Amino acid sequence: MKTKIGVAIATIVIALGATACSSSTPSTTPTTSGSSGSSSSGTPLQQFGSAHASDVQQFLTDIQTFGSDATAGNVTATGNDCASLVTDTKTLQSDGPVNNPSDEAAWSSALSDIQNGAQACVSAVQNNDTTLLQTAATDFQSGESAIQELGGVTGA
Repeated sequence: MKTKIGVAIATIVIALGATACSSSTPSTTPTTSGSSGSSSSGTPLQQFGSAHASDVQQFLTDIQTFGSDATAGNVTATGNDCASLVTDTKTLQSDGPVNNPSDEAAWSSALSDIQNGAQACVSAVQNNDTTLLQTAATDFQSGESAIQELGGVTGA
């Protein structure tokens, strides 16, 4: 029954603090900065975000859309959003490394967690599987936490 999965999705978004659609500005929300545009300003992850602004912006937009659709209980749209996040993470993984080996390892792991969560989300929606949705939530939360620990990423 699709209603059951919709309630589970909304519950998970609430449990994650609705990070993706919160009115506060989490570190992964697109922001503008007052930087001079120098490629050496900011953390290595922020530099990566500047170098790959279009891909990062698409990723951040899709995270926000996912949060909005999930909070609204729109199961079909949420499944589509998760499919978009699978594509987004693959694109970011192909963009090259973050210019710091330890940050690159953490970034790569965060993207893998989000990609795994997005894939689990797609399967959960397709199969109406709330257990798989819990797996997705755990993966999303792990990836989000890792990105926040790195200082966030912006597409600016």
